[in-house]
Amino acid sequence: MGAQNRDAPAKVPSPVVEILSPLPVQEIQAPLHLIREPSDARPIDADHAANLAVSMSEIGLENAVSLRLLRADELNDDGCVWMRTRGGHRCAAARLLGWSVITAKVRTEAVEIAKLAEIDENLLRRDYTPLERAQAFAERLEAWAAAHPDRVVKVNGQIGGKRGRPGKSAKIADFLNGKPALMGFAAETANQAGLSLRTVEQALTMYRGIPASQQARLHGTWIARNDAALRQLAGVGDAEEQAKVIDLMLAGRTKSVAEARALAAGVVPAAKAAPSNTIQRDFEKLWKSATPSQRDGLLHWLAGQPLPKGWTMTQGERG
Repeated sequence: MGAQNRDAPAKVPSPVVEILSPLPVQEIQAPLHLIREPSDARPIDADHAANLAVSMSEIGLENAVSLRLLRADELNDDGCVWMRTRGGHRCAAARLLGWSVITAKVRTEAVEIAKLAEIDENLLRRDYTPLERAQAFAERLEAWAAAHPDRVVKVNGQIGGKRGRPGKSAKIADFLNGKPALMGFAAETANQAGLSLRTVEQALTMYRGIPASQQARLHGTWIARNDAALRQLAGVGDAEEQAKVIDLMLAGRTKSVAEARALAAGVVPAAKAAPSNTIQRDFEKLWKSATPSQRDGLLHWLAGQPLPKGWTMTQGERG
């Protein structure tokens, strides 16, 4: 048996006893094999879990994970009695270490509130790419809307209005049911992420402007880390054109959305003039490697070219 959490008691409390307890929050030593991972949880970052395991092996678990009791309709043959709501990487690290139990706080909270808490924890702890952050904001909006159904507008199942891309000037007010933004989702989210309200708005607009199928292709690429490129891609209104632009950028044809749109339309962008310092370096390199006869030929060619005012070429006697 591998090492256990150093804070674990000699005897693990029975899960049945914990289920029957009326306390709203309890800290227990929960058997890891009785904890179920949520089906919609974000993938575990293996490197992050491995690094966390090293830390936990040296100093133990500093912050308890959070669980909720499974409802009767959620119980199945896996034998689990809790759903993990916060601390996915900590649980993964504990399993890497071979721990059989982990310190956990069992909360009696609604599923939507648990989801909000998990997303908020990740916003604080995770180093998200702009694309991952936008997805987290969108997930938080869905969870927030479920927890506060009286505060949002839904049309055809879409929070904030009709399906499709919101306007470029989309505001948080577009997502709320006439309530002041500072009283709800926007302020909470911006506060958790340490960002401005406008950044949250732009992230949601970008998320809705790029279909999930295209987002899946972008994860792990340089585009997912480029906020400006993502926002420009979201502004490409035609889905077919957007897919072609992404194809070109992922193929390395260009890093510019504008150039990719031109290429997608069959227009080859004009070649950019090389900087003068690059031309000079190339000329000096060629001159140094040229033979005497090649240098003579180059000088004769220059003598026949129009030169800048004040410059002339004269041929001297060879020594």
